[in-house]
Amino acid sequence: MNRTISLLIAFCCVALLLGRISKSDDASKPPEVKRGDPITFSVKEYNLKDWQEKTKLGADFWFKIQGNGWYVDWDADRKPFTTIVIHHSATDKDATSGQIEEIQKKNLYTSRYQSAIDPFVKGLPPRSGHVVNGKERFIGYHHLVYHDGRVTTELSPLVKVNDVWHIDHVAWHAGKWDVNCSSVSICLVGDFSEKEPPEKQLFAIAGLLAHYRTINPMVKITGHKNHAKTECPGETWPLWKKKIFVGE
Repeated sequence: MNRTISLLIAFCCVALLLGRISKSDDASKPPEVKRGDPITFSVKEYNLKDWQEKTKLGADFWFKIQGNGWYVDWDADRKPFTTIVIHHSATDKDATSGQIEEIQKKNLYTSRYQSAIDPFVKGLPPRSGHVVNGKERFIGYHHLVYHDGRVTTELSPLVKVNDVWHIDHVAWHAGKWDVNCSSVSICLVGDFSEKEPPEKQLFAIAGLLAHYRTINPMVKITGHKNHAKTECPGETWPLWKKKIFVGE
């Protein structure tokens, strides 16, 4: 009898916790950022003959003129907003956006600008084209969510094109370019390979998801592992995604 009562109490506690998190569907609008113009290259930094030759191969879609310079427009392929991809940083819970960005700049942008598979930018200094609050950013996430419930905006997430919400800064995060071009990326700071995110962090992301549902009620919410061969956002994802009302 006592064992039955104990089990019922435990069940009720879990149900209450799930209810409290999922009912934090009150939309929480994330901090806004000021989008800046991309940093340009001067013609001196690029052989004009090389440029003309490469644009014949289709690179002109990515190359844009701005003032007396030019830049590679990595956002040229932006698409309507249809998806949210959730990540974990696989770092310490107190990792700063600068620390996360440093890792991603090296792994994503620097390697791309040194790669022989991309002759259009090989040898140039890395440029993301993403300028936020006056600073060029190389991070792959639109938002970071911290263990204390704090939410930051790292890249400009959305822009209206012909009255339809599109991805503004195309973040390099999903492992599939078409997903990048149509998705907002949200990263929970911490490593959730063995433990779930704390309650405040779950409340915060639930509110953020609710905000984006007001923009697109049909938005598809996924984990990084749904798009690439990875364990991100952690082995515990099947447990805590239920707490923020996320389906497969």
